[in-house]
Amino acid sequence: MVLKQRQGLIEVTVTLVFVSVLLGVRLSAFGIWDPWELNLADAAQKLLSGKELSEPHGLSVWFVAFGFKAFGLQEWAGRVPIVVFAVVTVFLAYQLVGWFATQRAAVYAAVVTATCPLFLFNARPMMGETVAFSFQALVALCASAAVFKPCRNDKQMLATIGWLAALLISVMLAVETRGALLCALPPLAAVACVAALKGLLRHPKKRPAQALAGYVVATIATLLTGLITADILANQSEYSRWIGGVPK
Repeated sequence: MVLKQRQGLIEVTVTLVFVSVLLGVRLSAFGIWDPWELNLADAAQKLLSGKELSEPHGLSVWFVAFGFKAFGLQEWAGRVPIVVFAVVTVFLAYQLVGWFATQRAAVYAAVVTATCPLFLFNARPMMGETVAFSFQALVALCASAAVFKPCRNDKQMLATIGWLAALLISVMLAVETRGALLCALPPLAAVACVAALKGLLRHPKKRPAQALAGYVVATIATLLTGLITADILANQSEYSRWIGGVPK
């Protein structure tokens, strides 16, 4: 058991180092893309100078601003936080699959995630979506751990409650980053559907902790669906955090 854990640690370390090198090489070899990166870089500079943003950018712009503050106003400095969140996303994919499948499958999941062209495209420029990717993966991880991890004693029950608390925080971060429709709802709905199909919601007395977690996940998913639907029907012209944009 210890040997397997050590081997798994080595494998994930090698994988994350590989991903970091893959994404970090020649990060400053190209200038700021105009207008896509330039718009976000300007918004990050406004945040650093204390000015209000004319339009919402989610949490990504705050991390780009942090990169500028830490390393100076250079293109690679604004891209470093995006790369960091890309590596975090790969680790979360590894962890999620590792809990419910084999260690080797987890490594494959990490490699597939890291080498997907769409992921790579979003993992290097400042306007990349890896912050949203990582929070969405965190929602999936917390919801899956709360619902599907076995719970046979009081200690594990406390762990389930902890995962549900972490889920609420990750949902709030996902909504603030890219909106409920694109970022938070898909993994919540997926976990709720699987919990229902596996019968976890039909027999709460047999597995009370998992049933409770399943109902919590389903309730949050239903609530977000209602808020998204209400904003779509309202046909408003302002930015909606539930939709992640302006309803059309």
